[in-house]
Amino acid sequence: MGDLHAPVMGAVVLASATSWMVLRVLLGNSPLFQGSEYQLSILRSLPCMRCLGVAGGVVSAVFTKLLLGMRARFMRFPQKTVWFQPLAGGLLVGLIGWFVPQVLGVGYGYVGDALNGNMAFKMMLLLVF
Repeated sequence: MGDLHAPVMGAVVLASATSWMVLRVLLGNSPLFQGSEYQLSILRSLPCMRCLGVAGGVVSAVFTKLLLGMRARFMRFPQKTVWFQPLAGGLLVGLIGWFVPQVLGVGYGYVGDALNGNMAFKMMLLLVF
């Protein structure tokens, strides 16, 4: 997007509401992800949940900083390379997808697997990176 001005955000909100409406019309009102119900029954697991929350926040902040840093670096490239940048990005994603196909697509099936405990922890860590 480039910036977060009010007209841009209005368009984003409108697009989000429209896509939600189309999703509900086409797929019905059932949840996207089926999973078992989780209850916090042991208070000893609360510190672990706090650590996971902090780790998620740190990973999110690092990802955002890296993304903004890469964008700034690409903006400094010579103007004559603008046509090549999407090509290079597509080739990189294709190469990664060749070896780790889980990174391609929207990933709903993989999110469902992770929520239901059907995905190995190492694979989840690989997908984070």
